[in-house]
Amino acid sequence: MFDPSHNESCASERFYVNINGQVHYPTSEVFCGIKTFTRTSAGNQLALAYVSVRYSGKFSCKVTATLI
Repeated sequence: MFDPSHNESCASERFYVNINGQVHYPTSEVFCGIKTFTRTSAGNQLALAYVSVRYSGKFSCKVTATLI
């Protein structure tokens, strides 16, 4: 679950996910507001980043690795 102060506009807080393992914001998927999501990486890397301009908000993260 991702809950950055219930901000659906991405104006102040963002959670970035990149299934290629690159910490490169323009190619990452962006999430805002309350969401639950699942992503599968074809390789062995995954990059996650939380950015806040207000130094607030919270997120809970559960990562599961499964051999395919």
